[in-house]
Amino acid sequence: METKTVYLSTFNELFLTNTEPYFERNRFFLGAGYRLSPVTIQAGWVNQLDYRLTTGGVAKNFVQLTLSVEIGGKKEDPTRLPFGED
Repeated sequence: METKTVYLSTFNELFLTNTEPYFERNRFFLGAGYRLSPVTIQAGWVNQLDYRLTTGGVAKNFVQLTLSVEIGGKKEDPTRLPFGED
């Protein structure tokens, strides 16, 4: 991802078990981020549903703030392809 990039992010996680009820939890995230080099900042909303046989489910809402730092690593030449002549 290029520096000074604004992006949207979403994910949905399903947690399953091998005992009834097989569905245990669902976690949904919707957010936005900004890429600085080598730091990325992302903020968003998380909705988590914990399923219970007795109550049917308990939903919780969270605000999530993520700070990611890229440590080390060699930067690849973006024009080099993983196949072809060397």
